[in-house]
Amino acid sequence: MNGGLSMVEMKSGYKMTEVGVIPEDWEVKNVSESCLIKARIGWQGLKKSEYMSSGDYLLITGTDFDNGQVNWKSCAYVSKARYEQDSNIKIRPQDILISKDGTIGKVAYLGMIPKAGTLNSGIFVIRANDRKIDQVFLSKIFMSFYFEEFLNRLVAGSTINHLYQKDFVKFCFPLPNSEEQTAIAAALSDVDSLISALTKKIEKKKAIKQGLMQQLLTGKKRLSGFNDKWKSMLLGDIAEVKDGTHQTPQYVKSGGKPFYSVENVTADDFKNVKHISLEEHKALTSNYRIEKGDVLMTRIGSIGCCKYVDWDVDASFYVSLALLKINEKYDSKFISYLSNIKSFKEEVMLNSLVFAIPQKINLGNISLIKVYIPTSKAEQTAIANILSDCDSEIAALEEKRDKYKEIKQGMMQQLLTGKIRLIK
Repeated sequence: MNGGLSMVEMKSGYKMTEVGVIPEDWEVKNVSESCLIKARIGWQGLKKSEYMSSGDYLLITGTDFDNGQVNWKSCAYVSKARYEQDSNIKIRPQDILISKDGTIGKVAYLGMIPKAGTLNSGIFVIRANDRKIDQVFLSKIFMSFYFEEFLNRLVAGSTINHLYQKDFVKFCFPLPNSEEQTAIAAALSDVDSLISALTKKIEKKKAIKQGLMQQLLTGKKRLSGFNDKWKSMLLGDIAEVKDGTHQTPQYVKSGGKPFYSVENVTADDFKNVKHISLEEHKALTSNYRIEKGDVLMTRIGSIGCCKYVDWDVDASFYVSLALLKINEKYDSKFISYLSNIKSFKEEVMLNSLVFAIPQKINLGNISLIKVYIPTSKAEQTAIANILSDCDSEIAALEEKRDKYKEIKQGMMQQLLTGKIRLIK
């Protein structure tokens, strides 16, 4: 149900329906009777070998969906013949796209489209065939808890990774009158616009930071007041490289101590971590432990990613990570930033096991990675501080965006259930 009012709490002017409690003047609609659903049918046999990197006809796949929109820059292209093959899946403004393979139920709404395009076989296109339904409002329904709960019920207890049309058409949703649909869609779209604007600002800040790193971390651009030479060094001369445990520990569901692995570094997420018992943690940290100011580096799977430990930590780590204890003559944060530049990544690959699957760099080879750094620690620190300020700006914008996303979720719960009415 929609998480709205219960039968006991139901107030005058509301009714219980198959989608939960909604206003009495709202209808309940079914996708099969109110929408046109189309997709590329299997016999058309579009293969990945036909995807092109440029062209006149876009091809949208589920991997191109990004926060309710299509990332046009990531789209492939197809031939005119493939585009013309099926008129039903030629994209139009206001189309609603839903992924039906892989990660099912991802939704994208098409506003303005940059050029002609079509869909691969993993996507449904949804168009309202009832004039009483606002297409923008309908897109908000598919992005809401109504559709999420429908999918959860559909896949409960199964390993389903495909959304079949015979199941999809059973989806029901509430429908206010046209005026209220427009008002709800406009209110939610306003928040979406704020989120989108912040996302663009974040991406711009990240691009600026990336440019700064390529200039400052290579010595191409020098900061005012620093004239000392830069020199090439081996990472092993800068840091003591330590190994994580090679044994998979026994994880505990509650209590215990954090246990870090490669995923925590690549996702930059040290809150959602696995835990091990206090006894096992003590055994693993008897000789050395992660300390604030250290650097964690991935060495199995995704190799060469670094994370500066800027928090008070009491954790163990797996063999997929290496622990770099940086000599006090060098700035640890500066060393961690080096992992973002091309020359460092090339050095990591040069010293890795070429034919290993997954990718791997041995502990000893990490010490052989060459880095080009300022001889002055003060210059290292100054560069690291500039990049750290960039990170702080990005983090503040991301936090603001996340708050807007929370506000939007709250608005959807109120507006799409009719708890708050925008039209009297």
